[in-house]
Amino acid sequence: MAKSPENTSEQESHGLNRTYSGHVTAFNGEKSETYAKLLDIATLANFEGYGERQVIEICRGARFFDATVCKTLTDRSNSAAHPSSATFTPGQAGDQITDLVNNVLLNPNV
Repeated sequence: MAKSPENTSEQESHGLNRTYSGHVTAFNGEKSETYAKLLDIATLANFEGYGERQVIEICRGARFFDATVCKTLTDRSNSAAHPSSATFTPGQAGDQITDLVNNVLLNPNV
């Protein structure tokens, strides 16, 4: 998540905004148990010091990301978004986008 706001993807921005606006106290509490050396989140900019996996792991531990959301954000999206030997067809890309929209962006629990 260590990106400037203008380079943050829509799914990351959505997750960070919802975490910050509705779960920051629980996030900071869980963060204290799993990543005590990281700064507490006091502003959205504080997320820049966190890695994507750290945020997902803390959100999962605080129980506002369930297993489906975590899997959606980590498994296929990492293979598709980061350099790898994996090849994706347009149909698979569409499936990934649909999965992210339905299970993250439209999920009222995120």
